[in-house]
Amino acid sequence: MSQNLTNFSKSFKYNRLSNQIIIINHNTVFKFVKLSPKRKNIINWLLANNSYYLPNINIFQNYISYDLIAGYSFKQIGFTGILELKNILLVIQTLQKLKYKRKYVVHGDLSPVNIIFTQNLEVKKIIDWDNAKLGSKYQDPAYIFWLWINFGANNKNFSQLKREANVFKNTLQYNQNDLKKLQWWIYKVIKNKMKKHSYQIKNNDWLLKWYLNCIE
Repeated sequence: MSQNLTNFSKSFKYNRLSNQIIIINHNTVFKFVKLSPKRKNIINWLLANNSYYLPNINIFQNYISYDLIAGYSFKQIGFTGILELKNILLVIQTLQKLKYKRKYVVHGDLSPVNIIFTQNLEVKKIIDWDNAKLGSKYQDPAYIFWLWINFGANNKNFSQLKREANVFKNTLQYNQNDLKKLQWWIYKVIKNKMKKHSYQIKNNDWLLKWYLNCIE
């Protein structure tokens, strides 16, 4: 088991990775966020359709709550490896089999920080569904791909990136048409995140050179 895992029974997002106020009281997690009616409908629909990877979320006017989940999470995205990446992608495949009003449900913040693993690094639950929306099936994979570059090791070379790209292609069974659409969404994510997190990420030219070229 990776030494970079944090036991969620003892520690839960005290590292300021969440923009909302989170309180744990008597093994219940309270997150103070006001959901739009559309997001409430999406989450309630997922819960009603036996989405295994969601915690049992209770929605109130100004906050949500769910039982504290015994498991493990990565403190930093850069610590995650190929096995965790593959397991997350397999979960995406499972979630995308459920369609809300014939559209894909997009988590919107599907990072390893928001995923609780078992000791065997299998995905147990996914938290932070307050960004959920309807959209393209390529949005969550593109977001994950962006994270693997920007929060991974700074000394990654092209062969490492290519190997990770192959995990995406093989796990999600993407054909050339899928890869073109994924490229478009990756580019969109990069442009969007450059505005929000310019202090965190690498030079845009570097991203486009290494990032998009490994998806072909």
